[in-house]
Amino acid sequence: MAETTFVLMTFVRGIWRTQQNFDNRERAVAEAMRLANDPKCEGVKVTCETYDERQGAFVTRTLYRRAKADQVKAELSAAEGKIRGFMSDRQSRRVL
Repeated sequence: MAETTFVLMTFVRGIWRTQQNFDNRERAVAEAMRLANDPKCEGVKVTCETYDERQGAFVTRTLYRRAKADQVKAELSAAEGKIRGFMSDRQSRRVL
């Protein structure tokens, strides 16, 4: 039977570090969400690691990821959209 582990990692000062291993997906994601609010934490992720006996190796999938940089990108993208809308609105007024 394949054994599955959920690994919670944090990204601080440019380095991913394992914080804790879980045997329950929901608990791992809940803890990741809690840690994502820590100002010192730049990012969090939860991976699912399952040992594949046929391959003789672990298969890793990322289940949850949140990074402050992602949030900044989303906010910048939204702001750029507002600026583009404002600029196109100004240009259309000029033509009239």
